[in-house]
Amino acid sequence: MGLALFCLALFSGSETASAAEFQTQASIKNAVAEFLQENTRHLSTPAEIVVGRLDSRLRLAAAHQTMETFLAPGSHRLMGNVTVGIRCKHPKPWTLYVSAKVRIVSDVVVTSQPLSRGAKLERGNLRLARQDLATLRSGYITHLQEAVGKILKQPLSAGTPLAPHHIQTPKLVRRGEQVVIHAYGSGVKVSSSGTALTDGTAGERIRVCNLTTKRIIEGTVEAAGRDRKSVV
Repeated sequence: MGLALFCLALFSGSETASAAEFQTQASIKNAVAEFLQENTRHLSTPAEIVVGRLDSRLRLAAAHQTMETFLAPGSHRLMGNVTVGIRCKHPKPWTLYVSAKVRIVSDVVVTSQPLSRGAKLERGNLRLARQDLATLRSGYITHLQEAVGKILKQPLSAGTPLAPHHIQTPKLVRRGEQVVIHAYGSGVKVSSSGTALTDGTAGERIRVCNLTTKRIIEGTVEAAGRDRKSVV
């Protein structure tokens, strides 16, 4: 009986020593998950991370130092399906690539009704909706105030997530339109009439022809009243 117990103890010890020679799959998956969590920590919404399965036959030498993790070449963003590289340098170098899925769900601006090209966006035709950001490859807008007042560049159906390329700032001044030119110097403000030579949005610099001097100048577009536009 004592001999049997002694043999069993030797066998168990041998198994433990053998297992210690290899890096555990759990430690590899934990390292990948920690890498992704650390690199998505700056986001306002916590990421949901699922590390893919590893081959059960995998036998990699146990790392004697901290394993190095990195985003694999070709993985340009930490959302959706990503591949993380994990590397051991000592005692036996190896590199493994592990697949993972990063899901980030957040509120984004979507259309609340069908909208036509040229429509001016208002709070009444927009709303916030939860979306998986990984699916919005064309970009997204997270705050209503970023979209309200903008002009739609293309028709969109109801429930469409709004992307930056869908909208543009409305033109405050149109080419050929008469504007008021304000010039400042030495504490003196001089105003004159001019004609816009190009379209312009608020805060944009455009070329203007001064109707009095016939000189062409540049100025910054600003709203000077409900029906008046000025260039400073």
